[in-house]
Amino acid sequence: MCYIRFEMIGELTTEVDIDDIVFEMSCEADLDGNGIVGINDFLDLLSQWGSGPGGPPDFDGNGTVGPEDFWELLDNWGPCP
Repeated sequence: MCYIRFEMIGELTTEVDIDDIVFEMSCEADLDGNGIVGINDFLDLLSQWGSGPGGPPDFDGNGTVGPEDFWELLDNWGPCP
C-alpha cells in the first residue's frame, strides 16, 4: 500500500499556507527503501514468512507475514509513486 502523509507545522488556522504543509510519499511495500518494490523486497518478505515482525512486511497487520502480505507486495510491484 502506498500513501501520502500530511503533517501540519504550527497552529491550525482558517487559512493554510502551502509552505506550512509537509508532503511525505511512502511506499510501505518498498522494504529496502530504494524507491522500487522488487526482488529484494520479495526476498525480505520471504525471509520473514510466518513471523510476526510488528510492522512491514506484515502489511495487513494480522501479526504474521503470510499470503495476504505477499499479494500486497505484488500489487505494489514496480516503481513507487
